[in-house]
Amino acid sequence: MLPERRQVVEVVIQCAVTEYRFVGGTCTCGRVQRSAVPEGITATVHSTVRGVGARGVPLTQSQLLPYQGTAELFQELAGIALSPGTLQRAATVAATHLEAPVAAIRDALLTALVAHADETGGRVNGDRHWLHVLSTAGLKPSAYFPGVLVHDHGSAYARYQCLHAFCNAHRAS
Repeated sequence: MLPERRQVVEVVIQCAVTEYRFVGGTCTCGRVQRSAVPEGITATVHSTVRGVGARGVPLTQSQLLPYQGTAELFQELAGIALSPGTLQRAATVAATHLEAPVAAIRDALLTALVAHADETGGRVNGDRHWLHVLSTAGLKPSAYFPGVLVHDHGSAYARYQCLHAFCNAHRAS
């Protein structure tokens, strides 16, 4: 008979701190020397975009948690005191890092022979707004497309100066 086993699964969130120490002094020749500070470390306490920001950006931008609520979550779960401004800055830095890949995707979409278009609607302050998506099997999104656009007859797609193909796969018959 095999020994019996029981397991308890827990989520453990930890705060990891890396401390850098710098020394300085004056050489016998009179020259002042100081240790080099690692690139990007600009404050005495620094929440990195790779660290806190990498966890905070999806919470604020994808899960749509408010900056204040996300800061409170970090404090409660990991004892990390953040300002909402730190999280907002992390989102801004992340957006800057996405500029080049988004431009490359847009350029690739412009040369695609066929693309699919779709939309979803939602209300903001009581007004109806639409989010449009243009994609290929491996690329997404752009507002400009010169190839064959496959879509669901939505009138919004008439503005595209391209060939249109209609898809009824998701419409009720």
